[in-house]
Amino acid sequence: MDFLKKVLNVFFNKYIGLAIEFFSSVLLVGYLGANDYGQYTAIYVLPILLSSLGGFGFGPSIVYFINREGPSIRKYLWTFTSLGMIFGLIYITIIMFFYVEVNEIFYKGRVSNTLFLISLLFIPIIIIQKYLRSIIRGLYKIKIYSILLDIVAPFSRLALIFGLIYIDYELAGAVIIPILVQSLITICMFVYLFYKSLNEVSSYFIGVADLVTMTKFGLKTFLGSAILKSNNSIIMLIATALLSFRDLGILSLAMKLLQLISGFSGAILTVLMPKVSRSTFEEIKKFIPRISRTLFTMSFVGLFLYLLFVEYIVVYLYGMEFIDIVSLSIPLGIATILLPLSNTLMVAVTFTGDPIKKTYARGAGMLINLITCYPLFLAYNSLGLAISIAFSQLLTFYLAWFFYDRRFKDPLETNMFFIRITDVLYYLELIKNLKKRKV
Repeated sequence: MDFLKKVLNVFFNKYIGLAIEFFSSVLLVGYLGANDYGQYTAIYVLPILLSSLGGFGFGPSIVYFINREGPSIRKYLWTFTSLGMIFGLIYITIIMFFYVEVNEIFYKGRVSNTLFLISLLFIPIIIIQKYLRSIIRGLYKIKIYSILLDIVAPFSRLALIFGLIYIDYELAGAVIIPILVQSLITICMFVYLFYKSLNEVSSYFIGVADLVTMTKFGLKTFLGSAILKSNNSIIMLIATALLSFRDLGILSLAMKLLQLISGFSGAILTVLMPKVSRSTFEEIKKFIPRISRTLFTMSFVGLFLYLLFVEYIVVYLYGMEFIDIVSLSIPLGIATILLPLSNTLMVAVTFTGDPIKKTYARGAGMLINLITCYPLFLAYNSLGLAISIAFSQLLTFYLAWFFYDRRFKDPLETNMFFIRITDVLYYLELIKNLKKRKV
């Protein structure tokens, strides 16, 4: 089964990358300290938010249409590279006119204007990269996708952090590192797709009518995707205005550490979108419940083990200055294990022709987040913001499950959470066949 092979490849690469990222975070946090690490986090909150929202839903649209129309890499490559550059430059131009006001409103004047302006280069690079990633995923070239994002990017980041520490370039050097790393990955993706398209005879750009069709599809999924991607970013933006740099850095690091238990879910979701876009309704109805049970069981066990040892990890690697990570890990951990389940169910609903439901589920989750974050902050400080994120994800998951159940109603599939013996036997059989090179 090609799906399993790709999941296992991505899983292996992702955990290598996560291990390198973990080591990199230890080095960077130790070098910068809690306060400067918090400022580093604050500087990138707005660029990350804008690059998440700036794609206007073309990513899922690319994956969907490139599979149904037959691959024509050249026109997708040049159209969306150009479009990403235009969007990114527009955002940078607008922010440059108001960057002093933005610094005062969101950062209370605490962030260096120079470093903030440098961080804006991140926006066009990531928007272009998101489009190129979607082309590669749509072509089902998951191996190259995973190698670049899960291996090349973490190793490049680690090398640059070593360089930063050696030359002692302080916070300014740390701010430049994400731009250099993402530029490298984007260039590699562009070169790969360029060479893949050399023998094509198609035009360099998608026709206006086709682009309009893609835009309509993309906008249906955009609001839901934008809400998901901006949910935590908006909370981090609010946190930037409310918290000290030290507390912001601790909250950010707590969220980053929990990525250690999300590697498997990330591997599945990387492969799942193009898999669903190529599958029939009945095929989706059959494999999504099994994936959901596997995701939840492995994430639940991973979170349980993480919570047992998180205090020792934090004290040993980061010091008592970061001990608040321990209390933040419970609500953020709940959100961490529910997020991939919500995404899995919404991918199934979206790619069977009902993308608007994703907007409803994620919109409700974001609304509860915005309503509860400030009162909970007043009561519990940064822990309140973490609890707000957990409430948001709980509601999002409930609605995702509700919409999935209505669309794929199957009385035989009542267990979407804990793995069954039949699932274990199914995977063992697949692995056995994989070893025999029959899948």
